[in-house]
Amino acid sequence: MELIYFLLITFGSIYVIFSFSSIMVQMPKYKFYKPTYEAIKSGTYVFASQSESYVTFRPSDKKEEWWSDDEILFFYDKWSKKKESIKLLGNRNYIHGGFSNTFDLYTSYWFNKLHNLAKTKITAPIMKEAELPTTDLAHEPVKDKSNILQ
Repeated sequence: MELIYFLLITFGSIYVIFSFSSIMVQMPKYKFYKPTYEAIKSGTYVFASQSESYVTFRPSDKKEEWWSDDEILFFYDKWSKKKESIKLLGNRNYIHGGFSNTFDLYTSYWFNKLHNLAKTKITAPIMKEAELPTTDLAHEPVKDKSNILQ
């Protein structure tokens, strides 16, 4: 019976230490979770672009810009499509997917909630390799470029 108590106290202490450290790292970002969610849900930030590894949401008036520092990014693993990270509103605020989120339940909740909301707001599907437009260069006529330099 003493062994069971020892194991419970040991693993409980380890969990508390990991939870405390994870919460202390993520706590300054807590204030950006709900505004990011509300910005996407209300339509202030709209779907702008998508790649194999990320999805971009930008303010509705800056949707067509090539690069904007004021954007929300959702990163995915290119091959497994696993949720990776989220760039939140504000400067250098990220929620990184991974081991530490399992100990910070508040961050884990918002991480999944934001990814699920983004999934519902995407308006264009990811193009798979089979769907990409291809050009068959073998059938194009070869142009004679020998006269260009003369």
